Amino acid sequence: MDRLDFKSYIAAHKARLTARHCKNRLRWAKEHLNWTEDQWRSVIWSDESRFCVECSKRGKRVLRKEEERYDERNIIPTVKWGGGGAMVWGCFWGGGFGSLEIIDTSSVDQETYINILANKFHPWFTNVTLHQERDFTFQEDGASCHTGGYARCPDLNPIEHVWDALERRIERKRSPIKNLEQLKVALREESERMDDEFADRLVRSMKRRCEAVIKTKGGATEY
Repeated sequence: MDRLDFKSYIAAHKARLTARHCKNRLRWAKEHLNWTEDQWRSVIWSDESRFCVECSKRGKRVLRKEEERYDERNIIPTVKWGGGGAMVWGCFWGGGFGSLEIIDTSSVDQETYINILANKFHPWFTNVTLHQERDFTFQEDGASCHTGGYARCPDLNPIEHVWDALERRIERKRSPIKNLEQLKVALREESERMDDEFADRLVRSMKRRCEAVIKTKGGATEY
């Protein structure tokens, strides 16, 4: 296999993309390619995610060539709502992170989402705007609870890297997570350690993300 340039690699994890998703992603990337860093800093990125006590597929391997990491056949599709664990919602902008909200339901419906915005997000956002002279844009992901129906928006949301970083922090903890309550405590502790510099780095990556999506014609990228 080595003579054919095939080697064993840990599989990449990406959402499954249809032709329509790729078309929407490509259009979105082209529309935002020339945004300035200050414009990106004025976006508040939000999303929800699920964290499990034990449900990692990080170690699964595939046989591929070095440059084929993000080919469709070498990707493990992410399943947003599968398995047991803790559902969370969070947000950030170029200047820092909002508080992580742990949701006591197995999924986020429209009513739950509206309650989060009214009771959690709005007070935080009001405090941010008191100290910032800028107009913010609130960016939601493509989950149906945000729209009241099925809608897959172009998914170029850097908060996915926040969830990935949070998961890695929890996996590196000396004491393994054994139950749901321990998981919730770990999520709160590790989310509070996320620093403003990390948020700024994610925002500054947006132009490169757009360029990468355009290069793959809307397909999966290293981001």
